[in-house]
This record gives sequence, structure tokens and C-alpha cells, in this order.
Amino acid sequence: MRYLIFLLLAANLGYYVWSLYHPVAVSRVPHYTEPGWPAGVQRLHLVKAAGAPSAPSPSSAAASGPAQSSGEPAAPAKPSAPGAVSRESEPRGGAAPAGPSSNGPSGNGAPAESAPSSGGASPAEGNGPQSRAEPARPKTACSRVGPLDSEDSARKLAGVLTGRGATVQLQSRQAQVPLNWWVFLPPRSADEARRIYRELSAQGLTDLSIGKDNAISLGIYNDEATARQRLDQISGFGYEPVVQQRHATRTRYWLAVQAPAAASLNDDQWRKLLSAYDGVERSTTECP
Repeated sequence: MRYLIFLLLAANLGYYVWSLYHPVAVSRVPHYTEPGWPAGVQRLHLVKAAGAPSAPSPSSAAASGPAQSSGEPAAPAKPSAPGAVSRESEPRGGAAPAGPSSNGPSGNGAPAESAPSSGGASPAEGNGPQSRAEPARPKTACSRVGPLDSEDSARKLAGVLTGRGATVQLQSRQAQVPLNWWVFLPPRSADEARRIYRELSAQGLTDLSIGKDNAISLGIYNDEATARQRLDQISGFGYEPVVQQRHATRTRYWLAVQAPAAASLNDDQWRKLLSAYDGVERSTTECP
């Protein structure tokens, strides 16, 4: 690798020495010269620029040479046709151009008076453009009804409301609901649980059982009042029972009701309709 580098350096040095004694000839590009105009072809002249007065062409200037050399003034330019509007004079903003000017008898070019319109006051003279009135949206009343214990009862109530012109949406969710009330003695040893069971049975009590962890069940009741009565009865024998509410996971149903205000039920009609459903209530909600 080292010898290759030295060889390249020697080659470059030799080429440099050779170029000093053998210069390379450089060819020069001749200067570009614009070709002349062909015979019989005249240069183009701009006759009239936008917004500038027209200038006489060379041919017209040559034709009017004797008249101008005698000192006579040049003839005035021919006036433009009435109603001609140049691009610069067009009003901005999309407004319509002004009408043609009327040359009166005096010839002073004063604008003619505009005739009064026969269609009444113009928009500028009135109170402005009248906005189109939007049609009033019908008022609606929205409610939420529930909870219902079963889907069948929810669909039955939804059918009644639909028959009255309401739009009903059935909704459901899982919820923890009260199940019953349990009276029991807390867990203890197995020997003590059997002893207490025999003592309570000797008192003529029923609905007794020894359950998990030797807890003594004293009864399960659907309402809290009856459970409290059982609690007081067992406490009279010198024991310390406990009452506990038990829950269960159940599917509960609600109805989202939306109806025109004119066809919605009043409070008395709602109470009469929901009286057949235990624990079902109605609440007013905002309409979507």
C-alpha cells in the first residue's frame, strides 16, 4: 500500500512538470453579433399602450408632413365612441360601470340626470336585505325511565310509549342490587358452634344451620324489619348476632324517551302509567 501511494505521487509530479513545457491550446469563442434586419422588413413599433394617448405612426406622420411644416395645428383626435370604458376606468369591487354620458345641447358633456326607478325603494334606501326566517324547530321532551328488572317488562313499557308517538331507546347495564338480609353468629370453633346450635334448638328456634368457617346462620329475610326482629330475638338469649345485607349482580333496564312536547305525557299520566311497575321512576333529561 505504501509503494502504491509513492507511485501515485511520482505520477502526479511527472504530469505537472510535463504540463509546464507543453501548454494546452485554448480555443476562444468569437463574439456574438446580432444579425441585421433583412431588406424590406421594418421594425415593429408599439402603436398604443394601455392608458396612454395614441401616437401617430411613421406612415401617417409622413403623409401629414406638408401640413405640419406650414405651421398648421394638427387635427384633434377623434373622440371615442359613447359608452366606451377603458379597463383602468372600470370600477373595482364588481360594481357595474357607469352609463354613457349624454352630450346636451351645449355640448359640455354633462351627465344626464338618472330617471327615478318605478319599483319602489332600492335596497340601499330600505332597511337592508331581509334575512329569510328559519322554520321553528318542533320542541321535544326527553325523559329517562327505570330501572326495570326484566327485559320483557321494559319492552312492554316501551311499546306503550311508542304507541303514544314517542321514540324509545332501550338501555341496559349490570348493577349490584339488594338481594336479602342475613342474620348470623360470626365464625367460631367447631365445638362452640355445635354447642350454641344445640342450645338454640332447645329454645324452639328453627332456620338454624352451621355454615362456612363454623358461622351459625339464624335466617335469611327479604326485608330489613323482619331481620331486625330476629336479631333482637337471638340477642335476648345472650348472644351477639349480626345482620348483613346481601347483594347480587343483576341486569337493569332503562328507557330513553323522546317525544314531541305536544304529545308528551303530563305528570299525572306518568304516575298512572308507572304505578304498575314497582320502583320505576321518571327523570327529565336534556334532549340530544
